[in-house]
Amino acid sequence: MTAPGALGALAPFRTRSFRFLWPADLLTAWAMEMETLILGWYVLVETGSVVLLTLFGSLMYVGTLVSPVVGMLGDRLGLGRVLTGLRMVYACMAGVILVFAFIGKLHPTVVLCVAALAGVVRPSDIGMRSALISSTLPAQHLVAALGISRTTQDSARICGALLGAGFMAAFGMTPAYLVIVSMYLLAAWMTFRAAGSSPDSSANPAPAAVACADCDVYRAARLHKLGLQPGPWDHVVALAGNPNTGKSTVFNALTGLRQHTGNWPGKTVARAEGGFAYADRRFQLVDLPGTYSLLSTSPDEEIARDFILFGRPDVTVVVADATRLERNLNLVLQVLEITERAVVCLNLVDEAKRHGIQVDERQLARDLGVPVIPTSARFGRGLPELLAAIAEMAARKVSGFGYRLSQEPPAIRSALADLTTRIEQAYPGLPNARWIAMRLLGGDERVAEALRRGELSALAERAARGTEGVLRESSLPAR
Repeated sequence: MTAPGALGALAPFRTRSFRFLWPADLLTAWAMEMETLILGWYVLVETGSVVLLTLFGSLMYVGTLVSPVVGMLGDRLGLGRVLTGLRMVYACMAGVILVFAFIGKLHPTVVLCVAALAGVVRPSDIGMRSALISSTLPAQHLVAALGISRTTQDSARICGALLGAGFMAAFGMTPAYLVIVSMYLLAAWMTFRAAGSSPDSSANPAPAAVACADCDVYRAARLHKLGLQPGPWDHVVALAGNPNTGKSTVFNALTGLRQHTGNWPGKTVARAEGGFAYADRRFQLVDLPGTYSLLSTSPDEEIARDFILFGRPDVTVVVADATRLERNLNLVLQVLEITERAVVCLNLVDEAKRHGIQVDERQLARDLGVPVIPTSARFGRGLPELLAAIAEMAARKVSGFGYRLSQEPPAIRSALADLTTRIEQAYPGLPNARWIAMRLLGGDERVAEALRRGELSALAERAARGTEGVLRESSLPAR
């Protein structure tokens, strides 16, 4: 049992990293608010132009467009290093203002230029703070820590502005900026110290699962992006979906933006694979080509169909666009004809809501017979639930029944049963012989050609060896 009060509001301060990171965030937020108020006041007084004041305010947030790039650098170089570097940059730019103010050469043009440079990196600070907290604190303390961090940001808007106005009125710009530079430098040092700390579980030896095994923060903390780390893998997950549904965003979020790209065997179609660990299991994620159907009218469709049908992945995740669900369900239903081990990732629900579209994912899950998880992958929403659904499906803790034709048309029922039996006899161990028979009766020339050329025999042998056999025959470079 968890000790009483172990998960209280102040529990995060029992972790050494948070005792450095919280004051560092507080100093940074206060310094930013002080600087914004002082420079905005300076621009307005010196120029008397509301337009230039508006321009100054806009420049402070221009970096919103490059925040994803900064986040990628954090994944590759380390969140602590990047956040420490950002705060050193703040100190340097504040130092430039300090020098110009000290020598009496400060001009609104200098302020606007510095504001533009600061605006490139400042919007990334808040996201990096939360990410560093998540990576250095035990999972059971994350909710309280993020709540404290949010309170810190809100208090800075009031206290930082008042502090900036007070210093400016009492001492002038040069002494005020001396305080700002000192705050940035101290914040950078504390961030560096916090980044060097690892999650400390000694403060609460009880397992995190006891505290909040069902909360999103706990599930997200169990994800470890493995990128291209080699196997062995416990499970193989196929990622399918129509083009432009956010499939690559889901792939990148789970694997850490480290795609292993190359070509499928004998094809010029690119493929990507990566890995992640979740709940003490290692998952290999294979990103299938974006396709609208599995009817093999193009190389993309053929590759996706063959991998799901003959590669036999442990789980197939079908990414569907919530704003165009009717069109996307075509692929979902075709996948369910092949495998019942599927999870539907209903992506872009934020866009759907913006357009007034509401999807009852629970009813859709009942109709399809497989889990349906609403997500907004760009913002990480719903991904913890998606991870849990994948892990449960791979471990066979849940079993989908998969929507299929409950009754074949009478005209083909007898022929379908007879052809299915013949295929099973000719190719023992071939998975989904019924689906192959349906495609042959439907006049699928690609399946008929594979039958004539003996390709079904080769695919059946690969299926007998398992998914790893399919992956080894890929033309990807050796790892």
